[in-house]
Amino acid sequence: MMAWTKIREGLREIFAGDSPHPYTSFVHSVIQVEELGWRDGRPWHRLLTPVTLEWQINGESWRIVVPAGFETDYATTPRALWWLVPPNGPWLVPAIGHDWLYRRGRISRFFADAAFRDAMAAEGVAPWQRVLMYYAVRLCGGRHYRRSRT
Repeated sequence: MMAWTKIREGLREIFAGDSPHPYTSFVHSVIQVEELGWRDGRPWHRLLTPVTLEWQINGESWRIVVPAGFETDYATTPRALWWLVPPNGPWLVPAIGHDWLYRRGRISRFFADAAFRDAMAAEGVAPWQRVLMYYAVRLCGGRHYRRSRT
């Protein structure tokens, strides 16, 4: 019951535009990829150059550098939902950063998901899409998250 209350409160903040987190200045580098073909029912890509994501939230700066050679499927969306949220879209770069954070597993899953949400907001992803994608990774992303053993 408590979780649904938090979700409703979060939705009210996002859709009302009164979020306590003003998102600004999302910057990312140009993306160059090599198509790797299909795996697990999704198209995969290898970064040919590093991808740098930088954004600010309430004046605090965040930066993620995803190295060349990293393989991603962009947004891991079930194929049946591609009509609603395809693997690529305005969330493409935040999804690459999210994949990197998940595979590294050196920060909490909660932080990785929050970074994904915040980067999507800074990138200008529509509120309904980022809410949908954020709660999808919160509810279903656990099996893809790898905790670092070091």
